[in-house]
Amino acid sequence: MFFVICKILDIDIYIALLYNLIMKEFANQISDVIAKLQKIIIQNTITLDDTVRSEVYSKFQSIKYKIVSAETFKNDTAIVNATAYYSPIDNTINILDYGNTKIKTISLLHEILHALTNVPINFNILNKTIDGFKATNSFKFDNSILITCRGRGVNEGATEYFAEKFLNIQSTNCYPFEVHIFSLLCEECGFEKLKNAYFGHNIEELKNIINDTFHLKSDHLVDDLILNLDIYGVIYGKDTKLFAHLPLIKNCYADLLKMKFNKLVTENPKVTNKEDIIKLFNVEKYLSTNINKFFEQFFKSLFLDLELGKYDILLNDYTSKYGRDFTAKSSLVFADAIFNQDANFIIKNSKYYRENAIEILKQFCSENVYLKYGLEGQKVYKLDNSKFISVFLSLLHDKDTKIDLSKYDINQKYQFIGTALYNRYENAENQYLHFYPKDLIEFINSGYYECDVFFKQDAMQYIWTEIKKVNPMILTVPEFEATYNLVKQKNEQKELDKQL
Repeated sequence: MFFVICKILDIDIYIALLYNLIMKEFANQISDVIAKLQKIIIQNTITLDDTVRSEVYSKFQSIKYKIVSAETFKNDTAIVNATAYYSPIDNTINILDYGNTKIKTISLLHEILHALTNVPINFNILNKTIDGFKATNSFKFDNSILITCRGRGVNEGATEYFAEKFLNIQSTNCYPFEVHIFSLLCEECGFEKLKNAYFGHNIEELKNIINDTFHLKSDHLVDDLILNLDIYGVIYGKDTKLFAHLPLIKNCYADLLKMKFNKLVTENPKVTNKEDIIKLFNVEKYLSTNINKFFEQFFKSLFLDLELGKYDILLNDYTSKYGRDFTAKSSLVFADAIFNQDANFIIKNSKYYRENAIEILKQFCSENVYLKYGLEGQKVYKLDNSKFISVFLSLLHDKDTKIDLSKYDINQKYQFIGTALYNRYENAENQYLHFYPKDLIEFINSGYYECDVFFKQDAMQYIWTEIKKVNPMILTVPEFEATYNLVKQKNEQKELDKQL
């Protein structure tokens, strides 16, 4: 085909030959790199349990590799700046054709690790699938189905972490938060233990190791950490501004700090006053282990924020009443009522949904797909998550006004607002209208000032009546400052017009 195009365009045949040579050189380069990476993986997995190691090695020969044109590559993956991606459907690593350029070794190793930890599956939507620490499960209610992906965030963090370790690279700009959190888990739980669980594609073993290490009595914290990483992954996947969603990342670190705090309390039974342990717990120093050098200043600012707020975070004893499966099923039943336009069911169960609002909202904002079979039992309909989120938030309104957050402590309140505002599902706009302006101002002034929702004039105007004093930090964000000054001028002009 390439030669035909050259002939039509009257391009010298030697250019075509040169292109073929470049492609051949690129293909040869990839073959050499793959062989090199296989040796590196073997060297770094020799300590795995025998059965796990045997399974990993047996998968080497079955992985397929394909060089893909830039146009096809862009159409096949939504991942920004990717140079390769793994497709479990045909067990193929697709590599971007970027000509006579050296392939990014760590990117290829990352995808090979995905392939080595993937379990061959039947791609029927009702079957469970596994890939490293990522597990996809499904639930059915009447004719509605929920396909929920769990562990995507922690899996990407683990995959990139092991890729960096195997290649002896200190840090990259890929999944920096997920990698850092997983590195801290390795420090606490043991590198070999988590490596064995990862290559054994066992997310339940990961949870067991974490629970044992931090002396946790239930799965609540580890499930919440995994869920919060998933929510951030969904948001980041739809928005390339890596640091634009700080509240969601703070939720992840808050879970990690609560785990560490539980360990400190359990291992120091003679200290009966928890505040004494918090006082001695240097959060900033603890989190600074294995810090990403590319984003060192940002990470240090984030950890200082967490250090200053550690008492509020660690003295929050909130735990979920139900596990993730129960919450997932609850969200499916709610979705089914929306599918069937069953307002009576929603009103009848509104108390339950109010009592578990945070957990269910987080389910809607994580990596879920809600489907419904048509009457003929064949056609499948998909309803966008943003519709569920909007209806759910409307259900929580206090006397048809706004959502009353007074029953929550400060961290729960900000987690609720942050999760709702940062939802980036299609058509999910103006979620701030569900909250009282006073709550939003407190949310912003408490350090959550990266909230880009208020870069827009309509949103700024909505909170304007409650703006008395603005956290100086927020005015260091140029987009916020510009919108703030613009709305300020407009309102001042309105006041002048009234006086005239």
